[in-house]
Amino acid sequence: MSRPQLRRWRLVSSPPSGVPGLALLALLALRLAAGTDCPCPEPELCRPIRHHPDFEVFVFDVGQKTWKSYDWSQITTVATFGKYDSELMCYAHSKGARVVLKGNL
Repeated sequence: MSRPQLRRWRLVSSPPSGVPGLALLALLALRLAAGTDCPCPEPELCRPIRHHPDFEVFVFDVGQKTWKSYDWSQITTVATFGKYDSELMCYAHSKGARVVLKGNL
């Protein structure tokens, strides 16, 4: 039996718009630029992940600490739907995975 062909898909979403979206982006940019509010033990973990894998593996996290049992060797992106968890962001970045937050549209 031959392996199925996997197609490469890219998810495209529009950036936050309007005053709330711009305010959120401005606050995030100021915080990252200052570098003093990085919650991670190593400041470089607060920087965006630059690596673009050939194949994406998304995990959808709804809160609590279940992410501690994920197979981080496979994950490329974690989409969160609960409150922002800085510990999750630091850990995901240490494993080379992105964290994206749910936005209100």
